[in-house]
Amino acid sequence: MINILKSCLAGRYAFKQVTRNENLSFTGTSIFEPISDEKTRHTKIGRYMLNGQEQEFFQVRYFIFLPGRMIMEKYEESLLHEFIIPHSHPNLPLTLHHTHYCNDDIYSIVLKILSLDEFQTEYTIKGPRKNEIIQSFYNRIHQ
Repeated sequence: MINILKSCLAGRYAFKQVTRNENLSFTGTSIFEPISDEKTRHTKIGRYMLNGQEQEFFQVRYFIFLPGRMIMEKYEESLLHEFIIPHSHPNLPLTLHHTHYCNDDIYSIVLKILSLDEFQTEYTIKGPRKNEIIQSFYNRIHQ
């Protein structure tokens, strides 16, 4: 399963990200670049509209592929999510979950690998002043 995840999380994707706020949406390109056998850099570049104003954004995350698990880092060596990969699930589609706590806030992610060319994420963020759902849709760019 790790090799399937590595194959999926490689290359270039077009993505769209939507939130509950109808005035906020993101579009752009995600680039997954292996930097070692176990580690991939994920760079998101794009634009977002907020209240009619267009802005640029840039984000980097890292994926580390280990036996039985996949780790997502905010920046190198800063754990964001750890997904346990089921041994009994050798095929796609695959759904992975993780929740982490940051002070009074709860960040839950569902990662749905639909095929080698398409995946989705859904973040649910809850806290004293937070109540958000962020959905992202990724489709491979074939060259």
